[in-house]
Amino acid sequence: MRLGIAALVAALVSIAISDVGAAELTVLAPGFVKFAGIDDLAAAYTKETGIKVTVKSTGMGAMMNTIKTGTPAADVVMLPKNLMDQLSADGGLVAGSRKALGRVQIVMIVPSGAPHPDISNAAKLATALHAARHVAYSSPWKDEKSAQAMIIHDILQRPEYAGTHEVLIMNGNGVKGIKDGADMALQLECETRDPAVSVVGPLPADLHAWLDGDVAVSSRSSDAGAAAAFIAYVTRAAAAPVWKVNGLQRAS
Repeated sequence: MRLGIAALVAALVSIAISDVGAAELTVLAPGFVKFAGIDDLAAAYTKETGIKVTVKSTGMGAMMNTIKTGTPAADVVMLPKNLMDQLSADGGLVAGSRKALGRVQIVMIVPSGAPHPDISNAAKLATALHAARHVAYSSPWKDEKSAQAMIIHDILQRPEYAGTHEVLIMNGNGVKGIKDGADMALQLECETRDPAVSVVGPLPADLHAWLDGDVAVSSRSSDAGAAAAFIAYVTRAAAAPVWKVNGLQRAS
């Protein structure tokens, strides 16, 4: 009898995998998720399940419009918590599908081989910034309305950081700024994987210089069940090392 039940379960699992394998999923992810390992996880998921997963990335403002209009349609959305709150209020998410994704820190980078200044508190960060000839970061005024650029810009407008010699990068990010001659740059950790730069470390915690992201099933998904299965895959404990090595610390 037990063998009969086991055979039945195996058959049902086989049917379920066959059904799910026919699905295709589209994931919308902003830069701080795109560069933090989602492509690797999507590729692994496709290899394991046969489900094609397409990850699309654009500016967060454009992403919000895409999700609301449904053009192109998306199954899974990944956004900072404040935008996810807004999307939820507008009915853009499947109720109960939202999960915490994790945090990406904004870090200071310097040219590879350059000394690492002490930035362990706000006063020491100010000293380091004022000593630099040029401090690069992405322009917050581009069409993409970069969330990290706005955070960095607001920090540098504080009185204690006034006088920092800022260099706005219009096309590119802090890594490009370093390559163009800046002494240091501020950038999301997930976007600093380049041999030309060295990560000094995150900015002081009291500056709240990070992005916290969530993931959920879009209310416009054509296959909410398959979308939820993908979310379970990328938020399971086994996925945490993939996120971490790419600069995103999974939510506890």
